[in-house]
Formats: sequence, structure tokens, C-alpha cells
Amino acid sequence: MPPFAALVAFEAAARLKSFTAAANELGVSQPAVTRQIRDFENMIGAPLFERLHRSVELTERGRELAETLSRSLAEIAEAVDRLRINRAALQLKITAYAAFASTWLVPRISRFGAQHPDVSFHTVSQQRGSEFHMNAVDIAMRYGTGNWHDGEVHYLFHDLLFPVCSAQYLERAGGQIRLEDLWRHKIIDCDNHGDWPGWSEFMTHHGTRGERLNVAHHFTYFTDALMAAIAGHGILMGWQSHVKVNLDSGQLVRFIPDEMVSPDGNYLKVKHEKKHHPVVRSLVAWLQQEGQLLTEDPPQGIA
Repeated sequence: MPPFAALVAFEAAARLKSFTAAANELGVSQPAVTRQIRDFENMIGAPLFERLHRSVELTERGRELAETLSRSLAEIAEAVDRLRINRAALQLKITAYAAFASTWLVPRISRFGAQHPDVSFHTVSQQRGSEFHMNAVDIAMRYGTGNWHDGEVHYLFHDLLFPVCSAQYLERAGGQIRLEDLWRHKIIDCDNHGDWPGWSEFMTHHGTRGERLNVAHHFTYFTDALMAAIAGHGILMGWQSHVKVNLDSGQLVRFIPDEMVSPDGNYLKVKHEKKHHPVVRSLVAWLQQEGQLLTEDPPQGIA
């Protein structure tokens, strides 16, 4: 058997495609990871990685070993979790995009947790477009077509998009804003990484030129854009799942009936090793029901 440290270093480097990133994750130096993997390759008698300029890629032998090792380490981790004393019966690690996590997931997961006190949750928020790996989490909440194969996929809902602003902004605008007059107003936008519809797609959907809009405030994160809209800085393209609480509280208002259904949907991906756990099945059913309630509850009426 090779040293366990070499196995761990190889698994991290294979997953992250970087010796440096693996070293940062493991809390060791990059030369130490490089040395462990080199000794491992010498033991096998063949290279496990192709060294590129800024990254590394697995060789065919490396891919075969990485798949086996990832499964084995996951089984070891689960066995230790089952045997560990003085901890919750189940710990679930969930990843979601930052805006979706803060506006939709967190309030609901807290209510579910109140009914399951023996379960603890570790929520990992990620920016849109960031990569993730199912061997590092138990459940991933993702927006897309649902055509993924690295976990059991469950449909939640398609979102609804419509412009929103603060009541104060609407009042300053004279109490009425028409779709065809949006180009006269301050627009709030955020990064969408190409896969998320925004102002351009919405305006095109309604037969209006989106390139004429005056984007006065652009943010990296939707949560920052949301705070700007609440503060009255302009008009934001709201996602129903993200802004419903703000509409219900009066922090934001709708001013036109125009809306658009998101082209893709929101999904849950469950790690194959956890998909049969009773609590996981209950959580999936709970979140699906919450998603159904959202689509059945129409957005707030027009101000």
C-alpha cells in the first residue's frame, strides 16, 4: 500500500486539477504535494498526471485510480461518520448559488431542521458559474436543464422573472413605469455567466430592445444588486424565488404585469451514496413541496 498521505494528495490534485490548489486544501506546501505524487508515480512506474502550463490533467491510469480512490475515501468518511461518538445522527453538506441559498434555501432548511433536530447542515454558497464536485457535497442545488449524471436529479421548479423596484423609486418616477419606457430609468444588473437570463432576454421576450437600457449599477453578486434595488437605486430584474420575501414585506414592488418563465429549471442533485437515506428522501420531498408552493403562489399584484 502507498502512504495514505500520498493517496490523499493524489485525490485532491486529481479533483482540483492543480497541485497548488490541493496543497491549499490540505494545508501543506505545494512542493510537499508534488513530492508525494512523484513518489507515488515512481511506485506505480507510470505517470498519473500530464503537467500543463497552469494546471494538470489525469492520464488514463490516473483517471482509473482517481475514480476508485474517490469512491473508497467517500466510503471511509461515511464509515467514520457512522461510528463517531457525540455528533448528530446525520450531517448533510449542501451547496447552492449564493443568491439562491440566502433568499430561498436558508429559510426553508431552517424549518426542516426544526423538525429533524438530529440532523446538522453545512451550507456551501457558490457564485454562479463556479465548479463543484459531488464527491465533496451531499446535495447540490443547481439551475440548468437537469441533464447531469453525477448524482440523482430531482426537479424543483421553473422560476419567474419580472422587473421590481422600491416603492420610493416608483414614487419618484411618478407612480407609473411602462415597459417601453424602461430605457429612461436607472437599471440594476449583475453578472449572469451566460447561462442565466437577464434584462436582454427579458426585453427580447417582450419584443423590446434591451440594448437601449441604461445600466446605472452593475454588480458581481445578485444579493448586492438586490440590496441596491431595496435602497431605491434603480430597477432590478427579479427572480420570484429571490424577491418574494421582499415583495411580501413591501421592500420591493412590481409595476408592470410583464413577466417571463425561466428557460431552465431549478434542480436538486443528490450524491448517489446518500440518495437512499430516509432523512435525505424526506428533505428532497420537502424542498419539492416548497418549490411547488412557490409556483402555486402568484407574485404580488402590480403597484
